[in-house]
Amino acid sequence: MENLVLDQAILDIIKQGPISEYEIITKFKSDPYHLFNHEVMSNNLALFQTHFVIFNALYRLRDLGLQHDQYDIDIISSQITYIPLTPTLTSSESNQQQSNPIQLSQNQQAIEKLRAYYLDWRNFEKTDESNVNDLIDSFWKTMFSQSTMQMSESNLEKSLSILELDNLPTKADLKRQYLTLSNTHHPDKGGCTTKFQRLNLAYSYVKKHI
Repeated sequence: MENLVLDQAILDIIKQGPISEYEIITKFKSDPYHLFNHEVMSNNLALFQTHFVIFNALYRLRDLGLQHDQYDIDIISSQITYIPLTPTLTSSESNQQQSNPIQLSQNQQAIEKLRAYYLDWRNFEKTDESNVNDLIDSFWKTMFSQSTMQMSESNLEKSLSILELDNLPTKADLKRQYLTLSNTHHPDKGGCTTKFQRLNLAYSYVKKHI
């Protein structure tokens, strides 16, 4: 389950500086976002579901940033930090800030374990054994006051608009359009970093729906 608006909002927020998970949730309940309603922290289950959705987005965004050698995200609930990657700090080097190889290996293993957990929606589902099939749908309806189908259609429309496409393309046409726009918006070619990141998000989303 992905939401393009949520992903873009999280990316925009964390780029402004280190921020806690609680602060992200608070921002999402007020202007200009209004992505979460005021019930998201009303009980333990709602709190867990909200936490899971945010961390699922953070790990997906982290993967996307590293894939394009653009940014890393230090994901700790008390302080989530956006780390731009530069020619002198590539994705392969972004986790090599510590000199102790054993400590580094342990940290990488811990990160990968958390990443695998939050990217697996079955862990979200298992929080309510009595209503597994409806849990995800009901969460999105509660958080966004939209049906899952409406959200999916909205995400797809926004993604196609960002990619300057009118209809769902073939995989070949999608890749061709993405590469064309990448040449225009890539920061290394004088483009806007924010637009390029949104382009990557849209491309990733549409690609999964073809």
